This record gives sequence, C-alpha cells and structure tokens, in this order.
Amino acid sequence: MPDDTGGRQHRRFPTTNKNQEDRILMKKMMKVEGMHCAGCSGRLKRLLEALPAVESAAADHAAGTAEVTLKSDLSADALKATVEKAGFTLVSVESAG
Repeated sequence: MPDDTGGRQHRRFPTTNKNQEDRILMKKMMKVEGMHCAGCSGRLKRLLEALPAVESAAADHAAGTAEVTLKSDLSADALKATVEKAGFTLVSVESAG
C-alpha cells in the first residue's frame, strides 16, 4: 500500500468531547436526619451515586448533610426516595452554587 502521508508521521493527540466541555453540572445540597456514623454516610453516598443523573455524591454524618453533583436534572422526589431507601429522612433540598 502506498504511504499517503508524504513521509510524515502522524501523532494521535487526545481529544475532548465537545459535549463534555459544554455540560453544566448542577449541585444540590440536602439536609438529612438519621445518619449516625461513617457507615451511614457511605451507604447514602453509594445509593446516590447509583442514580443515572448523579455525577458524584458526598455525605457527612456529623453535619447531617449530603451533596450531589448532577449531570442532568433530578427531582426532589427522586432524592427523597433515595434518602429514604438508605433509611434516613430528607429534611430539605437546596440548589448549591
């Protein structure tokens, strides 16, 4: 096969997906009652991160809070159902920065 590169070698450079660059992530902060230990916050974090709309999650049992970074919209009802599935009570949900 003929070489059509004119003797030059082509390098592959990493590319970024334009959709990844343009996507705007939303954050929601929740006040959660009933978490008493690191195991509690870990369980809630895992359940939140299992939701398709969630990019990442964090939970703090000492502060009684959880925060999710969303890649698409997620209703307060869906968050409440997930918190309750983990065995806790959702007190409030607010948009964060």
